[in-house]
Order: sequence, then structure tokens, then C-alpha cells
Amino acid sequence: MGSYYTTTHQSVVSKPVKLTEKLVKSALDVGRYYPSGDNAQCFNFRLSQGQLLVDYCATSAKHTFAYDASTFVITLGALVEYVRQGFLIHGQNVNVNYQLDGFKVDEDKQAVCTFTAITESDQPAQVSESTLLGRVTDRRQYSSFDPCEIDVSNMNANLKCSQVELFANLQPEISDFFALCDSLVWSSKPLGLDVMNAIVFEQVKPKVGLPWQNLGLSQSQTIPLKLIQKHPWSYSLFQYLGAQRAMHASQKQLWQSGNACLMFTYSPDLSLVQKCQANEQLMQTWLRLTANGFSLQPSTLSTEVLNYPLKPECNLENTQANLPLSGLESKINAVRSLLHIEQQEVNWLFRIGKVEAPLPAGARTARRDIDDLLKIESL
Repeated sequence: MGSYYTTTHQSVVSKPVKLTEKLVKSALDVGRYYPSGDNAQCFNFRLSQGQLLVDYCATSAKHTFAYDASTFVITLGALVEYVRQGFLIHGQNVNVNYQLDGFKVDEDKQAVCTFTAITESDQPAQVSESTLLGRVTDRRQYSSFDPCEIDVSNMNANLKCSQVELFANLQPEISDFFALCDSLVWSSKPLGLDVMNAIVFEQVKPKVGLPWQNLGLSQSQTIPLKLIQKHPWSYSLFQYLGAQRAMHASQKQLWQSGNACLMFTYSPDLSLVQKCQANEQLMQTWLRLTANGFSLQPSTLSTEVLNYPLKPECNLENTQANLPLSGLESKINAVRSLLHIEQQEVNWLFRIGKVEAPLPAGARTARRDIDDLLKIESL
């Protein structure tokens, strides 16, 4: 894979120009499809004095994963990269300024970042609109691939705040561990209900949520999910009937199908801003892989579980999730050793491979409409 990105933000010395309502709406029409660390729609946009401001809404972010900033920095970094590319597609270069001093995940904060136009861009967009819209998390089985198709050294040359490593031909204990992590949604009712209630079954296009077609399941296989959404008490019934064992087995098949994962780890001692920038760079890599025909599925639970030893006080066991993890600590440390990440914080972990046919158009996670996302204050 050849060179794809230069720097995350270009430094261009020129008189700033104002962003227009038409341009902002065009950029956000693509940029709003940024991936979210927990599928939450927790950011709103304001166009004020020719600048685009991004506001954080803590209530919209409320999820069992949102107990610290781990999913926040993933989501905001992805938003910045998507919106920046949306502006480039429409010929406009922008600077981004983060403002995260005093940020708390459970409190609203205005203007967590600001987009400012600096000059019209004479460079082409670094990705196509079809690549941005085609980056769909695919939860189906993958086929294997030649690891030589992915140039990790070239990727790492472009990553300034993190490192990426490709693990091909996964050891059985690693794929089994990741499958176990995914199945832990059945060990915490608050977490399980959060995940399952995010799935939508509407026939018309929903405003937010994950369409059931994205799950790689038949309609009959989604019946338990529908029942749990309608009758939350039935979660405990399926739990009693062995839903976690069944999901562990099915997820293991998925991990063994492509038999590879991509893992991003943070550089040491990063600030919140630097972690957001690391996730901009992560998205650059993800989009490049998408353009080259790869499918990826993030495993947020595997990421959280792997980081458990580094979070002795703030973790899913000590939050409303009440997810029992202490009994897994020896297994977690063994897998961290196999992955050679003894003291490294994992940013995000992805199952990776290729699929024979694209997902249907309706499988893309829905995003709010522009009129709902954007408020025009003044130009």
C-alpha cells in the first residue's frame, strides 16, 4: 500500500475565510456518517460567525461504555476526520481547534472543537465520497487474506500518537478470548440492554440506530432481540437458557473466519486532545483499508476488557455495568502477553478480513438529519 495521508491538518498561512451555510451542510451531509464508539449521537453542530462549532451532549452519550473518555475520544476523533474530508470533497481546507480543558464525560460542553476555514483547497480530497459512505461496520463472516496486502510499517509511519499491529493467523486462545469478550453482553443486563436497544427493526429508514440487517442474522435469528426490546425481563430468561454460551460459540466462528485482527495502541502519556488526534489517524487508516476492499468490525468490549488491568478503579466492573471481570484477570494478562502489550493502553481492536458481497444499503448505521444536527446562529 502506497502513501495515502500526509498530516492530519495542513498548516496553510493565509487570511481565514468564513464557512457558508451551504458549504457546511454539504460537508456534514457526508461527515455525519462518522463511526461512533458506542453508536451514540452525542454531538451537535453550530454555525456561528463563519465557524463550525461542535457541542457535546452528555445525555445523548449516556451508555454503559461512557463511564470515562475512552469512547468519547474515539467518536470525536472520527467526527473530525470525517467532517474534514467532507470539506475537502467540496474544495475547502479547514483547521481544527480542540477545547477539552475541564471536560467531563457526564457533563455537557460547548465547542469541544471548532472548524475554521483557512483557504480554498487546491488539493483533491484524500478519500472519495463513496469510500466515506461505504465504510460500514460489517458483522458477517470474513474470508482470510494475504497479510502482505497490508503494509503495517507504512501505516505506522503516518501514525503520530499511536501504533497499529496486524495479527494474522490468530492463536486459538486469542480468538477464543475475543469471542468471550463479545459474549459478555450477557453478563451485564445494563450493558446488554444498551447494546440490544440500539438495534432498529423499522421498515422505514430510522433516524438513529443500527439496522438489524447489519448483524448478519436472518429475521428468525433476531426474534430474541425483538422480544428483549419489547419485554426487558426476557433478557434474564435468555441469559438463563445459555445465551452467553451460544454467543461465545457464534462469535468464535466469526473471529476464526478471517482469523486476523488489527490493534491500535496509544503512545504513552497522551492528553485527551492527543487521543482525539490518534483517532483521526485511526480513521485515516480505516478508510484506506475500506478503499482497498477490507471489512472491519470494532470489538469495543475486547478493548475494554484488555484495558482492565490498567484501570484498577475506573472500569466496567465498578460502574453501572457491574460486569464481573476480576475472575478473568489471569486470562486477560495472558492474552496481553501474547499480544505483546504488557503496559500499553489499547485504543481500539478490529476483526479484519474481506467479504464476497457488500452489505445491503439499508445496513448502514443511521445518522440524524442535517436539520436536526445543525443550528445556524449567525454568519
